[in-house]
Amino acid sequence: MSDDLHALEAWAGALLAKLQPAQRRAINHKVAIDLRRNQAQRIKAQQGPDGTAYPARKRRKELKGKNGRIKRKKRPCSPRFPPQNT
Repeated sequence: MSDDLHALEAWAGALLAKLQPAQRRAINHKVAIDLRRNQAQRIKAQQGPDGTAYPARKRRKELKGKNGRIKRKKRPCSPRFPPQNT
């Protein structure tokens, strides 16, 4: 595969060398925009670069029912604020 990339680089390099700097900049800009657009579409579709799907995310812990319970357990006991028995 690296041989293919080297051949492509040599071919494209020869073409780009013949262009004026403004034309080279315009082509590089178009390539960058297309590449960014394709990457955004791939990420939106949740696919890796090789076409495989992203692994599923871990489920979040449900913390709604534990509102305040952790704070009451960790609060230090002091004579001013006795522990609550709930």
